[in-house]
Amino acid sequence: MIATTLAQVSGLANPRFLRNAFFPIIGLAAALATLYASLHGGLAAALEAFSRQSGTVQGLEIAGAAVAAFVAASVLDSQVIVIIRVFEGYAAPVRWLAPIGRWRHAKIRALVATGNLSGREFDYARPPEESRATGFVSTVNLAPTALGNILMAAERYSDERYGLDGLIIWPRLYLILPPPIVSAVDEARAALEFQLVISLLAVLFSTTAGLYTAFASARPSPGVFLACWTAGIAAGVLLYRSSLSAARIYAAYLRSAFDLYRAQVLIAMRVTPPTSSEREPDLWQTVCELLESGIPPEPPLTYAAPNVAGSPAAPP
Repeated sequence: MIATTLAQVSGLANPRFLRNAFFPIIGLAAALATLYASLHGGLAAALEAFSRQSGTVQGLEIAGAAVAAFVAASVLDSQVIVIIRVFEGYAAPVRWLAPIGRWRHAKIRALVATGNLSGREFDYARPPEESRATGFVSTVNLAPTALGNILMAAERYSDERYGLDGLIIWPRLYLILPPPIVSAVDEARAALEFQLVISLLAVLFSTTAGLYTAFASARPSPGVFLACWTAGIAAGVLLYRSSLSAARIYAAYLRSAFDLYRAQVLIAMRVTPPTSSEREPDLWQTVCELLESGIPPEPPLTYAAPNVAGSPAAPP
């Protein structure tokens, strides 16, 4: 029991958790507490009242605040995927505006496809073949937001380039990537998550502080309300825009992993890698169907002898 508890606590105290969840929660709590104190006698009066308490009471308050922060940070950390989906446009409240977002990005993708907008060639998944042939502005393979489209383009890259389903192959590929590549991918993902979490908390601060100063405070202050609302929303928007650069770096690592190490998945499965680019999509389609359904393909796959398979971690 003790060993399990210590393992869980040490897991919560890892650098990624502290940077992406615990410290942001501490920052949000400190900002809200400072605002509350400034509207109720000032920060100096709040600190003086705290100092007048006994050491036992102060210790209990600090311990309670730390426990509350860890609980809130744990909840926040467990919802990172949901937070990303919100910024991608797949979850409420952004999802409510999804049709408008997809139509806007369809026009941008059309400009990129025709060469009228440079520098964003990897920000969008390919439009359907009929759309590229006729010039019709299609919303297929589009997310409602810029972040969603950058990540969708990275997810669909392996299918568009090699004919393999990245959602099926990536968990296998990740396990055999060299440690430096895994570290680079994880750091890029952590940087993206950090900026999105801070962006969300900035909007949460502006909303909470704005509503409190406008309606719940004994001394409503239009100036404080406007300052909190403007600063929080502006910070949230700027951090979201900054997260797009982190998303592009993360997407580049994903594409590079498939480019360089996809054959190692076949070698680890003892499947003979293709000898030409023409055969590769058909082989990957067969392998993905086998992994997804578990039904042996027809014709059967050709397996290499165990002493020929080589090391899964070796580069192609």
